[in-house]
Amino acid sequence: ISQRRRTEEDGLPTVIEQEDSSIFRLLSNRGIRLATKMMARAAVIVLVVAVAASWAAPKQSCASCSALNWRREASPGEHTEEKATNDEGCATLSITCRGTTERAQTFVEFNAGEIGGINDIGTQSVKLVCGSDMLWHYKAEGIAPPIRAISCSAVNH
Repeated sequence: ISQRRRTEEDGLPTVIEQEDSSIFRLLSNRGIRLATKMMARAAVIVLVVAVAASWAAPKQSCASCSALNWRREASPGEHTEEKATNDEGCATLSITCRGTTERAQTFVEFNAGEIGGINDIGTQSVKLVCGSDMLWHYKAEGIAPPIRAISCSAVNH
């Protein structure tokens, strides 16, 4: 900071003025270009950070659910899981359950039978959707209770 002393010759009281290097000095005629460049760079940095943050954050809570709790059955079937995302941005989990033969009676059971499941001859396919409660849900006949456990069993014929 440099100082300049005003003298009595100006006809005003003696005052010590100080020059500073604040934004006001930058906005003077001499520093307008520098200030413009600095503000443009700051704006670009803020924009890049905002875009990166929007890519990193899930759009909603249903974008991620925890792993399923698979229960082991006395006659287990073979199962596969395939994760995806639906049009609403929610995680989905497609599950198939099959026996070792085409004529196997296969069962997919939810929550140890508390809310039923599906069974039929051949491979069974189930699609679960992650809910806003971050739990998996099986939507059948308008009912979508949370799935806390699942099992796949098969009786081969």
